[in-house]
Amino acid sequence: MCEGTTAVLNGGTYNAYEWRLNGQSNVLGTNQTFNPITEEVYSLTVTDDKGCKGTTQATVNVILKPVIPSIQDLFACEGENVLAQPNLPIGSVLWSNGSTSRSQFLNTPGKYWITVSSALNCSAADTFNFVWRDIPEVDLGDDFGFCIGESANISVPNGFSSVLWSTGAKTNTITVNTTGTYSVTVTDNFGCIGTSAVNVNVSNLPNFTRTPNQVVCFEEIGSLDLEVNSGTRNQIVWAYDFSTSNKISITEARPYIFTVTNSEGCSKSDTIRITERCEPRIFVPNAITPNGDNINDYFTAKGIAIRDFEMYIFNRWGEEIYYTKDIEKGWDGTYMGNIVQIDVYVYKIYYTLDDKTGDYKREQMVGTVTVLR
Repeated sequence: MCEGTTAVLNGGTYNAYEWRLNGQSNVLGTNQTFNPITEEVYSLTVTDDKGCKGTTQATVNVILKPVIPSIQDLFACEGENVLAQPNLPIGSVLWSNGSTSRSQFLNTPGKYWITVSSALNCSAADTFNFVWRDIPEVDLGDDFGFCIGESANISVPNGFSSVLWSTGAKTNTITVNTTGTYSVTVTDNFGCIGTSAVNVNVSNLPNFTRTPNQVVCFEEIGSLDLEVNSGTRNQIVWAYDFSTSNKISITEARPYIFTVTNSEGCSKSDTIRITERCEPRIFVPNAITPNGDNINDYFTAKGIAIRDFEMYIFNRWGEEIYYTKDIEKGWDGTYMGNIVQIDVYVYKIYYTLDDKTGDYKREQMVGTVTVLR
């Protein structure tokens, strides 16, 4: 019999049975059959229906079953197979999946058993587990973009035994500034590999033309148009008044900052610098008609870039009949409340101007004005 099993001894059909170990008197059993569990010589005495007795004996040999060394559980990364090749004793082999080979590739996780049978048909079995290890999870996120001149960091978490980027970097974080597909391969402590990739798009800044920087005199031109020309899909915003028009009209000198944003969300700012510089000059009429019709009733100086203004008016005898320090205030053709007579009058104007060197220069202007009716 095979080790670990019981044999069946059958004494045939008689009236009585006595099973003993050979040479011993102790009766081990009185049934027709007997199940020995050890390797011994057993004797059987039977009695028939006539009371006659007969004795026989049988030798029971125990055949050792094959010894299978303990089979360790097998592991592989998810989706991979593994070669199972346990150290099996001599004999025929049967796997739980029906295979009869002594080794095989397994590609389905689960519990497996192996039975080895000897030539005498004694068998032994063992079980083991084939386990898939989880693939390491790594996710670089959604595709994204930014504007040229900028950069972005792409990262994977800590805890992997190795990290390798498509750029060749082996750090957890890389900095990117060009368009492309960036992928990463990570390996965990079990040698399992996970991958991820992300597309990065770097967009150009908007193109535009603008009014050049200028030096102007607003006292002469009144206003100036500033214009930015860009694509029709681009948006322009002026910091001056948050206008979104491509053209604005200005009346003062200062830096004018604007921002152009294209359809991809990329922005570029620039500044149009307007500086004011007026050539100093002064103008006076040569005649007035102070008759109350509001037309040419005043003798008034008009000046550009003039400082410290003074104006004197004298009659033909050299008598001062009018004086003012306000360039906006003109002479109305009167003296001491009365309309002066038709005549020619002398004026003297003193003023300070800013010359081209940045210094101040005192000037004098002398001339005549005729009073008419």
